[in-house]
Amino acid sequence: MSEPGDMPVSGQHPAPPPVRSAEHLLRSSMVVTAGTALSRVTGLVRTIVIAFALTTVLADAYNLANTAPNVVYDLILGGVLAATLVPVLVTVTDNNDRNALRAVSTVITVSLVVLTLVAIVAAPWIVRLYTFTLDPAVREVQESVAVPLLRLFLPQVLFYGLTALFSAMLNARRRFAAAAFAPAVNNVMVIVVLLAVSRMAGGAPTAQSVLADPLQLWLLGAGTTLGIVAMALVLIPAMRAADIPLGVESGLPQSGGPPHRDAVGLDAGLCRHQSGRSGRLAGSGQRLGS
Repeated sequence: MSEPGDMPVSGQHPAPPPVRSAEHLLRSSMVVTAGTALSRVTGLVRTIVIAFALTTVLADAYNLANTAPNVVYDLILGGVLAATLVPVLVTVTDNNDRNALRAVSTVITVSLVVLTLVAIVAAPWIVRLYTFTLDPAVREVQESVAVPLLRLFLPQVLFYGLTALFSAMLNARRRFAAAAFAPAVNNVMVIVVLLAVSRMAGGAPTAQSVLADPLQLWLLGAGTTLGIVAMALVLIPAMRAADIPLGVESGLPQSGGPPHRDAVGLDAGLCRHQSGRSGRLAGSGQRLGS
């Protein structure tokens, strides 16, 4: 015999079973799996094209310069954005606070721009960190190509950060497809650029031919960076569809308001992350020196 509390109240209907939620979760998982698989396959093709389209010395300089933006981004901002960005965005998205979203976006974007500009100025020293163990003759050739390439690649830091920002906003709205397929767009663009440079050079270009032809250098450098730009920009239509604000805060938020608290909280997270990283590095140095 059923208890009175088990009977539906008159005029109300029992809650439907969560079949739709389960189906939505399954579809989202399949889409993310397909996007990840496509990104891996196109990434493998890109690696193969690099090996065949560029000579060994140029390929080494290209890979060195193209790896550095990832390292700079991950070392300085990547960890803290992953640790603090998603919780903040989920909170302000649940509250439907568009001003807070813009405030957080502004803090992150300004930080990324400053980091990118500093890294561009420091490009020769960044390359030297990778090449100081090489033979002097090889080091000279690699640095002559890697430094100008790195200056063309370092704007990727900004767009890596924007991609992380946009992806977090989309994830907070339960939109996963665009972020899953975006890396494949980058890979395809880089493949096209590498093949175009190879065709322009009449074969696999060398370090000397790239240095002698500024058009080849710019196509190789700026074209690769455009792949990262495209990876960020393809997320914008999905953000518009999810009604995510794309602007930034043009003025100071009101003291004590939600945007102010979220932006300050993110800044505090940045400081704590960097302080912790500095402490760990200092501790490691003391252990090595002991």
